[in-house]
Amino acid sequence: MSQKEDIWYSSKSGAGGRKAQHRNMQFSSTKFLEFSIRVAEVVLLHMVRETDHYKAVEKRV
Repeated sequence: MSQKEDIWYSSKSGAGGRKAQHRNMQFSSTKFLEFSIRVAEVVLLHMVRETDHYKAVEKRV
């Protein structure tokens, strides 16, 4: 490993780098949680609409 690579590696895996990485992980996990909740809402809404549609079709028949 050359000295330049060593400096890059130590700055990446050093305490500061790890802390920043961790903060970024927390941030992305909350964003992911919000996103998954939104997806779940959309899916549930779609499922409810689908069942209502089927009920309406059954009544007509």
